Amino acid sequence: MSDKVNGLITCDLVCLGVPSPKGFRSYVDWLEACTGKHVVGYRHRGHTPWGLYEERAVYDDGTFEEATVRTRAWKRVWNKMMLRPSCLACSYHSIIRPGDLSMGDYWGIERAHPGIADDTGVSCLFANTAHGLRFLKGAAHSLNLVASAPSLCANPEQPMLLHPPRASRLHDGFWESLVRDGFGAACKNVGALGAKRSLKDAAHLVFHTGGKGAERDRRESIGMDASIDLDRVQEEEFPLVFAAKHRSDEVRAKSSSGGMFYALADYMIGQGGVVYGCAFDDGLEARHIRCETLEECERCMGSKYSQSDMGSTIAMVSADLSSGRPVLFTGTPCQVDAVRHACGEMGGGVAVDC
Repeated sequence: MSDKVNGLITCDLVCLGVPSPKGFRSYVDWLEACTGKHVVGYRHRGHTPWGLYEERAVYDDGTFEEATVRTRAWKRVWNKMMLRPSCLACSYHSIIRPGDLSMGDYWGIERAHPGIADDTGVSCLFANTAHGLRFLKGAAHSLNLVASAPSLCANPEQPMLLHPPRASRLHDGFWESLVRDGFGAACKNVGALGAKRSLKDAAHLVFHTGGKGAERDRRESIGMDASIDLDRVQEEEFPLVFAAKHRSDEVRAKSSSGGMFYALADYMIGQGGVVYGCAFDDGLEARHIRCETLEECERCMGSKYSQSDMGSTIAMVSADLSSGRPVLFTGTPCQVDAVRHACGEMGGGVAVDC
């Protein structure tokens, strides 16, 4: 990557393949048909007081439902059966990282680095270029960082770092049924609508996941538990890998992956720059938006699990760079690569695949 790209910082997401916006829209339409209500909000990943993830749909009458068969349906199909054929054939995953930085959930963090583990999530963070490392050093005051390694991140709990996306044996049948009969029928045909988890099950997860076996895992875990001083990290062979989470409990509670995006966006806004990220619009369509304030950046926090509509984003990024504004662009690896090709020889930004 040319070091001339001093103004464009890119961050790409650790990507297992992303369904199209129409795929998520089909799920929302099904929710509305089931309930007779208009969906005004959907939270893929929320946190209960026990640290459990619960999916929530919010309706226009002020009611919501959480952790039901309906609200869990999208999670059960998005990364197995909602992937487009282009995502299954895509090389932008763990093998090709086009961003200066890459980030995603650090699954298996309890075993790799128990000292930084957190119920609200931790990010596995890759600094892929010297430019990305320098930007990360600027944002590091907001973060707890632990040195890690690709061999620790790429574990059975993090399949997107072990192999490209793979279609399940039910993938083709699901898509045929989706086109013919709709989202709900497609889920039923492949058995994706399971029973709601009971309170008893939740209590079992909370109170019975510890014990002697868990203590043994913590003792035998590999890695550092103390945060590192990034100023001492020298430029060397990339990628450099870290476990990372935001220092603020409030930020992590609003985020996924430990609040890494917010830390990067905060630093870029503080430098007088512009941030581009994915947010839901009023119609629950995932779209890239341009942010000049932290309040605007907050719309981009949290997982979407849907490809965003880029619209005129590349043209706006190019205009910002041409005017001398530094830019942080976050998106899927294929989106980051598109921005790189279109704007990469201009100064002013960092690209992050996330």
